[in-house]
Amino acid sequence: MPSASTTNTTIDLFIHMDEVQGQQHAYLSIRPNTRIANPTDARAKTEILAVIEQLIENSTITHGLLAKKKLREQVELYLDGYRKNGEYRDYFTFSLAAPTLPVPGSDSTLEELINLELKAGKIINEKTGKIDFRDLGFSEKLVHKGSKLLVVNHATKGIDGTTIHGGQIHAEPGKELAKLRYDRKSIIADEQPEKNITILKALIDGFLYREETRGYFIDPDVLVQQVDFSTGNIAVKDYSTIATSIKVEDSSNVLKDSVKAGFTLKANGIRVTGNVGRGAILEGDTITINGIVDPEARIIGRHITIDKVVGARIEGHEVTINEVIRNAIIIGHQVKIKTCMSSTIQATEVHIAESMHAGTVTAGTFIYCHGIHSSGKSVLQIDPFALPDYQQREEKLNEMLRKSSLKRDHFTPKLVKNTYLRSQLETEIAQLLQNIEEQKNISLTNQQKTAIRQLITSDRAAELSERLHIPLASITLKRLHSFYQLTQEHEELKKEEESINREIIGCKEVIANLRQSFSRGLILADNGGDGEVHINFGTFSRRPTTINTPTLFSFSRNRKTIIATTGPLALHKHDQRLASLSPEALKLLNRFSASRIL
Repeated sequence: MPSASTTNTTIDLFIHMDEVQGQQHAYLSIRPNTRIANPTDARAKTEILAVIEQLIENSTITHGLLAKKKLREQVELYLDGYRKNGEYRDYFTFSLAAPTLPVPGSDSTLEELINLELKAGKIINEKTGKIDFRDLGFSEKLVHKGSKLLVVNHATKGIDGTTIHGGQIHAEPGKELAKLRYDRKSIIADEQPEKNITILKALIDGFLYREETRGYFIDPDVLVQQVDFSTGNIAVKDYSTIATSIKVEDSSNVLKDSVKAGFTLKANGIRVTGNVGRGAILEGDTITINGIVDPEARIIGRHITIDKVVGARIEGHEVTINEVIRNAIIIGHQVKIKTCMSSTIQATEVHIAESMHAGTVTAGTFIYCHGIHSSGKSVLQIDPFALPDYQQREEKLNEMLRKSSLKRDHFTPKLVKNTYLRSQLETEIAQLLQNIEEQKNISLTNQQKTAIRQLITSDRAAELSERLHIPLASITLKRLHSFYQLTQEHEELKKEEESINREIIGCKEVIANLRQSFSRGLILADNGGDGEVHINFGTFSRRPTTINTPTLFSFSRNRKTIIATTGPLALHKHDQRLASLSPEALKLLNRFSASRIL
């Protein structure tokens, strides 16, 4: 308990400890029995500060002490109060030293750079179930190789503190996330210890997903269990250029639609394990549906495989369907169907493998129908121009022909003008040759004239002047250079003329060939049925016929009759009717040709 005294001055103070939030703090207290003769005398402050410094030196306090300036301020405050009050009756206490408290570490955080939440759908009419769904965000989940997916900000250790005696106060470290699960075949972790982060990046192109068991992973396909009010339409942007698929797998109840009525799917590939509801639209390149496609639905693609179609519209290049019924419309290039009832088929080639009941088949080149049954009359007809594909091709060819003709119309005046200008300059060149003969007093041979013309057409008139030692006027050189330019332009115009003429001739030939194509069609009606069928080739028709033997129908343009052949038929490679047939059609014809059944 140090004390000091001068004349009429007694100083009595001490240091004591107190605990705040588990850590010791030091305080300095001046007792009431301290006497200051003259609190305004500067020596009083100096004496008190000296005592305090000695007291601190004798203590074990080494950290967090009050700065000297602050210490002086506290002593001045004490003396000022002493002067005003005459003395102190209570302790005068102030904080002398405080510990540096530790800074706790921050917890680890995970930042998803790709929004994995799907957009919410909206029901417009609760009674009818009409919905307003747009793209649900699968396109936003599409990531490309090398793109950043997630950032893991790792936990920090924190900053340790220090006691007033210089001891260490350990900081509480932040909590690290549980081990991050991700698929190492599709995602790679980029560790950046200098920044205390880990960045997950895509190893492949595809869609980013998160599952509880699997963690984060990338799949090249859109994966959904069901397309309904909980999801909505799925349209992959620019799907024609992205090799990705939508896989709808709802195996919980095969009686329910996996793609609900009115919903839309658009992707490069679509696979549906289940049914497609009324009015739904599926559009892509390769589409596979294991269930039923309901009425008013539309399936549009290149390669389409479906188990059963009921009153829906199917448009594709290669279409394979197990069963088609109830006013369905199937349009494509090559259509293969197992059984067909009361529906319309339009394709370049149509193959009906088992049976047909009261339907209409319109083809461009070939129809195979096994078993036409008596439940209503069926129509088999070759009429390419009834097919959308042929109509589009003819329209496109006519448009190409129109553009080529317009191009030629605009081009011809240029060629005429060029030819006229060149002929004018040809006269001047003939005059130049005559002048050369007169100045040199010679008669140029044909070979020499040709050589001179070659120099002119090569834009080497100045070289000609040097060789012949004949000065050519600048106007002459300019005219000869113009002839060179016109010659170059003439060659380009002739090439362009030939190209345009080839385009026009080619278009006309293809259009003529297209118009003659229906005369090359074949209809093969196999045995196995007892139904009546109309056989048509364009505007020519054969009355309903009962088919009970393998029969090949073709059209004789010269005789303008439909010919039916039941026996062996020699089909040669040069036969125009075989030019556009697929290998599958040729196999059927070979089998028919080898048959001896009458």
